[in-house]
Amino acid sequence: HEGWSVAERLWEMDPDSFSQGAVVDGAVSTARRILGEAKAPLVADYARELLASGAEKLVVGAWHRSVLHYLREQLSNYGLVYMDGNTSATAKQRAVDSFHNRNDIRIILGQTMVLGEGWDLVAAQDVLVAEPDWVPGKNAQLLERVHRMGQKGDYVIGHLPVVPGTLDERIIGTAVRKDQSIYQALDAEA
Repeated sequence: HEGWSVAERLWEMDPDSFSQGAVVDGAVSTARRILGEAKAPLVADYARELLASGAEKLVVGAWHRSVLHYLREQLSNYGLVYMDGNTSATAKQRAVDSFHNRNDIRIILGQTMVLGEGWDLVAAQDVLVAEPDWVPGKNAQLLERVHRMGQKGDYVIGHLPVVPGTLDERIIGTAVRKDQSIYQALDAEA
């Protein structure tokens, strides 16, 4: 796909050029979607492994609806509730309530921003971010839905499957650099 050639050019740029000079023309978004779709089978396998190895409840976030559709199809037999940007507030609350109160519902799946804003998902201890975001706060928000007052377990683990040598690495690297810059700026003020 033509998005890959743009992503490859961006990969070859030095980090400062990438952060300041990337043209937003849709090709990067397309490359990101294609990567998410390519990763989806492996993410589904990883989710199954987590559940088989003892995770009782799992929060799974992704960005693209095509990725979410695939994961929903593959993981539905584990008991799954779902929310995205088109889900009504009432349906979102029902999904969260079912996730908390029903033992047969082991996965809450949804768009990262939708899951990561305002919901209490403390029934889980594991969070799987299928498609990381450029913005560190968006990745962190999803983890924070689990790591809060009322948390059921003793730990929270964020699982972030990254495909080496792809746009995934650049996204995570950019998010980490942004997070470091924010930390340094706030630490300097203290």
